[in-house]
Amino acid sequence: MSAARESFALCLADIVERELSPDEAVRMLVECAVEVNSKPREFFHLLYDQVPRTRELIEQVEEMNRQLVLGFSECLQSHGFSAEDALLTSRLTVTAVDSQVHRVVLESDSPEELRVRTEAVVRQTRSMIASES
Repeated sequence: MSAARESFALCLADIVERELSPDEAVRMLVECAVEVNSKPREFFHLLYDQVPRTRELIEQVEEMNRQLVLGFSECLQSHGFSAEDALLTSRLTVTAVDSQVHRVVLESDSPEELRVRTEAVVRQTRSMIASES
């Protein structure tokens, strides 16, 4: 879990430092989520679907998601979203990407299918953000 937190923190820092557009930031977040959850793929699939979730694990995941929401919200605010719209859009984005990566992308059977599904998540997420701005 700490490796995932660190990867997402580095991703958010890179987004802020490079002043990426929301579209570019979405791509980085989706690709980071896929990478974090793909190594090893079987472990995260098991963790997501079958391991009992202890209070501590739930709190760690929720804290990581809160940090992602706040970081992405700051990115959106820097591109003209109001604080309220940025926070809601960011929560929707983080929740959607998490679900789609675990339920659709990681079920890919080949590297090509993984790439196609990752691109589909990027497109879908970008469309959510575009409709909010």
